[in-house]
Parts: sequence; structure tokens; C-alpha cells
Amino acid sequence: MFANQELGGKVALVTGGTRGIGRAIALELARRGAKVAVNYVRSEAEAGSVVSEIAASGGHGLKVKADVSLPAECDSLIQEIRRQWGEVEILVNNAGIARETPLEQIELDQWMRTLAVNLTSVYLLTQAVLPAMRSRRFGRIVNVGSIAGVTGGVVAADYAASKAALIGFTKKVARELAGSGVSVNLVAPGFIATDMSAAVLQKYPNRSVGKPEDVAEVVAMLCSLHSAYLSGAVIEIGGGA
Repeated sequence: MFANQELGGKVALVTGGTRGIGRAIALELARRGAKVAVNYVRSEAEAGSVVSEIAASGGHGLKVKADVSLPAECDSLIQEIRRQWGEVEILVNNAGIARETPLEQIELDQWMRTLAVNLTSVYLLTQAVLPAMRSRRFGRIVNVGSIAGVTGGVVAADYAASKAALIGFTKKVARELAGSGVSVNLVAPGFIATDMSAAVLQKYPNRSVGKPEDVAEVVAMLCSLHSAYLSGAVIEIGGGA
């Protein structure tokens, strides 16, 4: 049973919450007492598995399908959560895609799709939840970036560009929201053992590798803070690498 109630009853949305880091975040927020909407775009069975695990431990989970790169689907996603539980109080923008592609082989469609999922979705959902957060003078927004946004990384230029832009977005929105009761922060994981990172990790067998739970604990900490004074931070989670 979930005994920790730091987030007792607060409504959280985790995009891309079915596997890896997203799944770990959803479970950790639920463990701390939040009601967690688990967003997915294709893997309904995996979303159902996360929700079932939350429910089995006495928590509240909700699976909600939406391609968060599309404005209409973002609107439907927020409306469904509002209908079930009320306004989103915690937003974790975790949805992301990456392909290991040399720059000269990146087609425009891949470039645009990566930015749409990794960056545009964050703009759309942040904009959607802000009015209610402002009116309540409470909100916690955590963007899941990547160390690639700081160093350039090892995956592809479109991925690194999207994650670097996400840092700028986070800092600017945090500045706009200073004093509003809404915090906006970013976690930048390094090498984390997930399905998406498996191919890259094989090339770095001696590199320090983290677990999704390492990221989830930091995200949940940011969401659990009583004060919104910690805002605009970029927290690298890379084992000191």
C-alpha cells in the first residue's frame, strides 16, 4: 500500500508514462499520494499495466491516449483529466523520441517530428494547464530533458536541438511565472537504462548507467516541494559523468 502522502490527492499528468523513465515517474508520484494520469499514444496495454500497478497499491491511476504533439489531442487529454478528476496540478512533460541518425541522413520529416514530440508538446501542454495553476497559485511543472541538451549528446542533432531548446523554454517560463506559485524545472538525465537508450548504451559498456527510478525520485522531489521558489533549475542526473 502507498503510505506516503506528500502529494495527497493532487492531480498529476505524466506524458509518455508507459515505460522507462515515464513509468517510474508515474509510480513514484502515485506512491507519494498523487492521482496520476498516464498518457500514451500507442501502448494501451502498457499504460493499463502502470494504472493497474498503481491501483493494486491503493493509488489512483488513469490511462489517457493522446499524441501530445497535436493541439487537438492535447486539448482532449486535458479535458478528459478535468472531467475525471479536475484540474492538472502537476505536469511532467516526459514524452520524447530519439533516433540515432547522422546529421546528413536526417530527413526533414524526422527533424520536424522530433521537435513536435520533444518540444512542441511541452509548449502545448504547459500553455493548457497554466490558467488553472495561476488561479490556484499552485503548480509544479517538470520537463524531462537530457544531458544531450547540454553537451550535444551521442544520439542525433534533432534530439540534441530539441532538448537544448527545452532548457531555454524552461528558464523563460520560470522567469515569467516567478511569484505565481507555479514552479518550472528541468531534469537532464544522462545514461539511463531504458528501452530507448539500449542501442546507445551498448556502445558505452563502461559508462556509469542510471535507473529510471533515479530520475523519478528527483522529479517527485521537485513536485513535492511546498515552495515554488526552486524554479528555472536544470538538474543533471548523470552519476557525475
